[in-house]
Amino acid sequence: RMQELRAAEEELRRLEEAQLANGLPEGPVRVEELGIRSAFADRLKREIPEQRQRIAEAQARVDEAMQAYIEATKDEKSLVTLREKRKAEYDERVSKEEEQFLDELSVQR
Repeated sequence: RMQELRAAEEELRRLEEAQLANGLPEGPVRVEELGIRSAFADRLKREIPEQRQRIAEAQARVDEAMQAYIEATKDEKSLVTLREKRKAEYDERVSKEEEQFLDELSVQR
């Protein structure tokens, strides 16, 4: 998702550079060239906002994925804590049972 965001940002940079480079050259300009430059400028005026929208959408997906990762990390931590607690309870129970067994064994002797 981060790669997608980076690619979208790079495309926006490329479009904005093209828009800057589309300025009028020095010296005489043919009418046909003005028409071509005008059409290109119009296209860029459409594509740049569209690209900004794609970046916003990609950023939203990155944010969503990050939030999911944070939640998963919290869940994992909770599960690890629970597992450690259950293991401690099990170890304590086994220890008590062993102690009882040894006490019964010593009483029988």
